[in-house]
Amino acid sequence: MMDYASISSNKFKKNLQIFDVREAISEIVEIMDDQARSMKNEVTVSYLNFENPDDHSKNFVISTDRDRLQRVLFNLYANALKFTENGLVSITCEKNYDPLQKRNRLEISVKDNGIGISREDQGKLFKLFGTVANETNTSGIGLGLFISKQIVNQYGGIIDVVSNKGEGSQFYFITTLELENSQVVQ
Repeated sequence: MMDYASISSNKFKKNLQIFDVREAISEIVEIMDDQARSMKNEVTVSYLNFENPDDHSKNFVISTDRDRLQRVLFNLYANALKFTENGLVSITCEKNYDPLQKRNRLEISVKDNGIGISREDQGKLFKLFGTVANETNTSGIGLGLFISKQIVNQYGGIIDVVSNKGEGSQFYFITTLELENSQVVQ
């Protein structure tokens, strides 16, 4: 709610931090572990285009707003768990180079094989109080995805969904990293 208030009152301030993206994602997965287990979901996390994934090198160190990145990921991940039972939820974090902006970008996606969302309902998702009626779970007031979109927009990124009813969903967001790896000092 605080993010919503700061965004709607134009008091949104960026809080750039240098951190290990694996730790930030692991914290969210750990927070939601009980919900994942209660829904009997398998959860996987993968990292693409990060060199030396088995060591603790600075290749996983990024610079962006850690708290807000985690807020967006939390919203996407919580929804995936809420609408998936006895299924698979995959989080993928990928770093790639944007030749137009000449900067590294970070893309995080949350994919599930849950109930999916019809094309008609997808248009409602990122709107204020945008909810989708379904027979499985009706909790929520429709702020999470709206706030996530506002946060991602503040950082010049994009957030979207690819889904078909009955086939699961993939929510993803892309943001530009504030510093290149060569500028990040551990």
